[in-house]
Amino acid sequence: MDSEGYGKRGTDAVEGLALDVRASTVASLSTKSFTNMRRLKLLQINGAHLAGSYKLLPNELIWLCWLECPMKSLPSDLQLNNLVVLDLQHSNIEELWKGTKILNKLKILNLSYSKLLVKTPNFQGLPSLEILKLTACTSLAKVHPSIGHLKRLVSLNLEGCCRLKTLPESICNLKSIETLNISLCSQLEKLPEFLGDMESLTELLANGTAIKQLPASTGYLKKLTRLSLVGDSYKHDLQSKSWFSRFSSWLSWRSCSTSIAMLPTPLTGLTSLKELDISYCGLHEASSSIDIGSLSCLEKLNLSGSKFSNLPSSIGHLLNLKDLWVRRCPNLFLSTSELPLSLTRLYACICSTMERVPVLGEKRLLVTSVGCLNLIEFRHMELLDTSSSILNFDDCNDLSNNYKETLVQELFKGEMCEISFSASEIPEWFSLRGEGSSLSFHLPSVLGSYGNQLQGLLIGVVYATSLEGSFAPCRTLLRNKSNGKVMFERSSSIKFDPSSTRNSWILSLPLIGGYRCAVKGVEELELNVEISSSGVEQCGVHLITKNNAVSNIGKLDRDIYSLARTDTMIVPSYHHQAVASSSPNEWLESCLTRELQRWKIYSAIKVSFGMDFIY
Repeated sequence: MDSEGYGKRGTDAVEGLALDVRASTVASLSTKSFTNMRRLKLLQINGAHLAGSYKLLPNELIWLCWLECPMKSLPSDLQLNNLVVLDLQHSNIEELWKGTKILNKLKILNLSYSKLLVKTPNFQGLPSLEILKLTACTSLAKVHPSIGHLKRLVSLNLEGCCRLKTLPESICNLKSIETLNISLCSQLEKLPEFLGDMESLTELLANGTAIKQLPASTGYLKKLTRLSLVGDSYKHDLQSKSWFSRFSSWLSWRSCSTSIAMLPTPLTGLTSLKELDISYCGLHEASSSIDIGSLSCLEKLNLSGSKFSNLPSSIGHLLNLKDLWVRRCPNLFLSTSELPLSLTRLYACICSTMERVPVLGEKRLLVTSVGCLNLIEFRHMELLDTSSSILNFDDCNDLSNNYKETLVQELFKGEMCEISFSASEIPEWFSLRGEGSSLSFHLPSVLGSYGNQLQGLLIGVVYATSLEGSFAPCRTLLRNKSNGKVMFERSSSIKFDPSSTRNSWILSLPLIGGYRCAVKGVEELELNVEISSSGVEQCGVHLITKNNAVSNIGKLDRDIYSLARTDTMIVPSYHHQAVASSSPNEWLESCLTRELQRWKIYSAIKVSFGMDFIY
């Protein structure tokens, strides 16, 4: 492409061309090279400087991607009459073009990360424009009033335009717009009064702005499904964005005394709103009067970073609410009466004063309570559904022993469940214990001689942690040793403490339904546990029976031991007689409770059979 002769060698057949000269010593291309490319429709010339007349570029182009375009403005002789997509991200453009440019077919214009762009172009010649992206144009100070002529505009992204102080009133004429993102426009203090005229608006994202109050007309956006008004801690969630660090020092952050003024009143007009995020806006006790309960369609609510001790009184009226975030609410106490029965996910992390979390209704429930240092218990555990529930206790160091006993009782009601905790060895009362990640063993004669007395297996693992983070992928396999057929396979993600060199995980596998049929007639099983990037140091199996008296449990262990493979190191246990229980199930609960009372619990999970994943 650096010679004029290239354009004379049959290039009339080329329809798409991609060139990236950003790492090349040849950064300049002659426009004469495109002379014979009359069919060229797709052109990517990243980092290139074009020398010569721009009239030589083919007029059939429908897509032009010119990342890091070195020009300050597009030349007037550039004819792009058929262009549909113009992508000029990371360019040196200061003003896209002078005056008005007619591009009747242009649908997408992307000038994101053009840090020298001072103002938007005149939009009057772009009647078909649907998507306008101006993300992180950090010098952008003015949006041309002609933006109101973009009758087909669906999406406008101004996120990170930190010099932008106002928006033109004409923006309210955008009847087709569905998404408006003004997050991180840190100097933007207000929105046009008639914003409610955007009758098609479904998403309004205004995180990290200087806006103190939304226009009253916002309350009449009947199609609005998502409203996000995150306050001054929004910046903590942006560190992963590569562009953020380049201009974060320019940003100022809203720190409201209360976000009640931010919300339009009344809220009854927001009849389609499903997601509301007013986190880190300084909500306090006076905010409890806010009428959130009128948002009848609300499914997700984020109140993180609030200072109140009680949730808004009307939150119980949100009959469709499924997800509630109350992270970093240092004064918060929760009661059952405050929460709607529809709730399925509760994120209550780093709430330092919270001692008890209510569990609501008979449903699947995910509760994350990471860093709640004073948490003692989850109330009403008995109401948990038998399908799938997850309780995350990371950094909850004060869980009561009584609660741990209740936890064990509820988790072992005939359901598959997992518990992650801080032990460094397999419990000594396990029927079988061995070194390494695999274990082979025979099923005892109790299965055939006494009917369906074997109720399930308890699988235990001790592993060394070498991963960063706090979760490790785990794969558990049970095979019929005689024919290699897989009886049971489960992939899961184990919660662990990265500061601990060893952690433990227990899986309870009831033999019900198809699993009972699978084990019938099987004499020898092989257990294999793999934990990604971690070494499984020990694994163990304990058999859960139904009709055996406690006095016979020791005999059961000896039967298993005598039938175990000779090449597997097995350590049987004979400590059952000390436990006074009316049934082996109670004995198991007692043993496991005492075990967990010794250690810190990271998470507890109930899993429904037939599920391939956990919510």
